[in-house]
Amino acid sequence: MTYYKVDTNQFSKSQVDFYRDMLTSRRDGWLPSPKQKWTKIAGAILRQKNGHKDGDRNPFVDAIAYMGGDGYILTDEPNIHNDRCIEIPFKEAGSLQQMEKDLLSCLNYSESVIGLCGLFKDSESLNSGPVFYRGGMGWEADGKAYFVVAVLFSDFKVTPILPDADPAKGNFVETTVSDVTSEGGELNSQLINRAADRTLDASQTIGKDSVVTIRTEVTGSKEYSISETLTVGAEYGFTGAFKGSVEVSVGASQVFHKSLTEGQDTSKTFHTDNTISAGLPPFTGGMLKQVYGTQQVETTYNCPVALTYRVRVLQYRAGYKKNGQNLLDAQSYVRADFGKDNGDARKDLYNRAVINKNNNVDPDGIHWNNMPETILSMNNLYEETATEVPMASTPATFIATLKTTSGELKGIAPLYPLKYVRLENKALNELEMKTGDTYRVDLIELEGLAENEQRLKGPYYGFDKSFGKWILTDKNHKELTDESVATLTKNDRTGAVTLKAVSDGTVYLEYLIDEHRYSTYTNGSLYTTNKNLKEFPSIEVKITSPPVAAEKDADQNEAGNNGQEQSASTPDQNQQNTTSPAVDQVQSENTTPPVVLEKTDNVDKKLKKTSLSKLKAGKKSITITWKKNDEKGIKGYEIQYSTNKKFNEDSKKVTINKIKTTSKTIKKLEPKKTYYVRIRSFKKSGGEKIYSKWSKAKSIKVK
Repeated sequence: MTYYKVDTNQFSKSQVDFYRDMLTSRRDGWLPSPKQKWTKIAGAILRQKNGHKDGDRNPFVDAIAYMGGDGYILTDEPNIHNDRCIEIPFKEAGSLQQMEKDLLSCLNYSESVIGLCGLFKDSESLNSGPVFYRGGMGWEADGKAYFVVAVLFSDFKVTPILPDADPAKGNFVETTVSDVTSEGGELNSQLINRAADRTLDASQTIGKDSVVTIRTEVTGSKEYSISETLTVGAEYGFTGAFKGSVEVSVGASQVFHKSLTEGQDTSKTFHTDNTISAGLPPFTGGMLKQVYGTQQVETTYNCPVALTYRVRVLQYRAGYKKNGQNLLDAQSYVRADFGKDNGDARKDLYNRAVINKNNNVDPDGIHWNNMPETILSMNNLYEETATEVPMASTPATFIATLKTTSGELKGIAPLYPLKYVRLENKALNELEMKTGDTYRVDLIELEGLAENEQRLKGPYYGFDKSFGKWILTDKNHKELTDESVATLTKNDRTGAVTLKAVSDGTVYLEYLIDEHRYSTYTNGSLYTTNKNLKEFPSIEVKITSPPVAAEKDADQNEAGNNGQEQSASTPDQNQQNTTSPAVDQVQSENTTPPVVLEKTDNVDKKLKKTSLSKLKAGKKSITITWKKNDEKGIKGYEIQYSTNKKFNEDSKKVTINKIKTTSKTIKKLEPKKTYYVRIRSFKKSGGEKIYSKWSKAKSIKVK
């Protein structure tokens, strides 16, 4: 198939004008249009059907010549002038009945004649939509018979041309993936990892015959087909044999041959072996579960369109007495019909006149090797008419929806109860502050540990310090309500928790877990309480007043930072914190120079979190999909990935600035390594990014 561009802006404005542009366009500006080539073929068919040979000259042959409009299209004698023959120009009608009435009325036929010899009388013809036609008319020398010949174009449909799913080609817009919906079939494998210091690798495979359904929508047209090349996302198992340029030519390899109208589906069955792998973290149990379900993948393209249509060759004749209007006879014929069964005249012509031209078996009895028109002996006219296709440069939108059987990984959970919550910086057991100092408590890094039957300690899977809170207590662990020595405040917008030294004294900064958060794989309804913990963070905070001399120095220093929060002198608020802050430093009036912490991100815990849907491992790559965040004001997403589950080592981030994007492939990763991935969404306020809390992290091993 060779596609050539047609400059038309009518696709979304007027279907009739769009069809006319496509039928009358000339390749390279001068070669015959589809209308002219079909008219030439129609003229040859009419001559063969009526027994005329090359060189014959009579009113009927002349009328066929006039049908082309341009004489050279149908004959070697372009200067025919005959007062018995009249050209019927290329015209449009609203229905087949209206077209036929216009054709026959030009001969001044009475309504009774039209009713008798008309080919299109049923209600379906009345509602058949726009049709185009071209013809010639004449009468015999003695005035006893009148005749009309015509070529008719109808049943128009647009067909999207999708040569490539590569975004670089410009026609791909986006792909969205829904959650898997279970249909009841499952394959489960229970896993236990009792080791405290290594990850357990496991995998399983399901082989299953699956059905993929493509459901289409094409904006700009209610009638369309998939009869040209269709190459839909190779990542979902559909590939074409050829991919080429939209501007020149694309291969004719087709995934689906069935024509569609709006709302129809077409399906294909294929066999898949779905393998899922899991890196089971230390001290965890889990379940590899593959569910036979349905997942909807919607791929949207902006693509050019071609045109399919049906072509019929018509002939009418009626005779009268010479000196009266009494009817003698009336006849009408459909001499040829292309696209009757599949709606595509071009493909029908190719099959009949090119592939099967030598077997003399034609639905309309045409002998393709014995045409009377000598100019048709070139033979390539048939192939050119069938394979040179006008293509609208104004794009349509095409949506392919694929429903597939898929699997998922479920049920990784801690094997043993949470027993220890510790400071990652063990030197932070004591903290000295001066009155007026502030300290960012939420920056303190914690770790949760479990303990097995042999009292061997290991990480507690899923521990998150945000599921808990800091309080101030006395030495007996009783929570303080008096704020005379120190205060602890939380910024509800950013989530920052700040400790401020008020006056001389000693308090204790302690951490409490959420008692409805941490359970185990074996007993999911039993949660760890603060009383069950064998160890929890408790930091002794000693507050003293600064020396008098230091106060005088501070009073004389107009650029001093008295009473400022420790991270206040950090750079731009929008900078991302990719390393763990040195939270064991405080800022005091007599500290010269002050220790500056890296600025942390602005986090709004009320902002809706984004959830990861699926991780798919590739060769040195991971494909990440997530659910679109529909909260108002969301501007994009931030993905963080690391080989460290706490994301405090070898951690990298990727920013996605399009809210509709729901997938991303990370490349150039280390093979055979387990990566941890999490995601969050962000808004913008006054030039700053406000982030949601991180999603729950997922892990996967790179191939």
